[in-house]
Amino acid sequence: MVLKPLLNLPVKSGLEATADIIKENPAARILVLTSYDEEENISAAIRAGALGYVLKNTSAPELFHAIRGAAMGSLSVSPEITPTFLRNIQQPASASSPSVPLPDLTGRELDVLRCLALGQSNQEIAQTLNIEKTTVRSHIGNILSKLGLENRTQAALYAVEMGWASQKKNLDNPS
Repeated sequence: MVLKPLLNLPVKSGLEATADIIKENPAARILVLTSYDEEENISAAIRAGALGYVLKNTSAPELFHAIRGAAMGSLSVSPEITPTFLRNIQQPASASSPSVPLPDLTGRELDVLRCLALGQSNQEIAQTLNIEKTTVRSHIGNILSKLGLENRTQAALYAVEMGWASQKKNLDNPS
């Protein structure tokens, strides 16, 4: 299947622009606003580093919520495409099974990675794991470094694709 360009830009596609922006500034928070609702475009935008994917027909309150969520570092997807998005990430692209070991991640880093995969912001992760927000940032930095990834969105997708995000674990009782 040929993907439609996510955004019609004069020099590059929206996916290329997103990837370039994230490469230049990994802390950038990008929210895609588009009319394309194809599963492949949604997945490609998130993989490129976008923190959200919102359709142009989204209501003003939902758009505000998505913008605010992306600004806080949370993953935001239009309600009407959420089932498509979830179906896509629940079917791992990788042949790896959930039993594949994580490369040198500590138990707490794995807890943080699971929270990232749920779309939680640093503040929400800190509250969930009963740790400081600065500790969350430190763990995320370690995770990105160990996994060779550039941003939290890539880490979350990696965890979901590998099946690690769905493994049951009591996050209140770290290993």
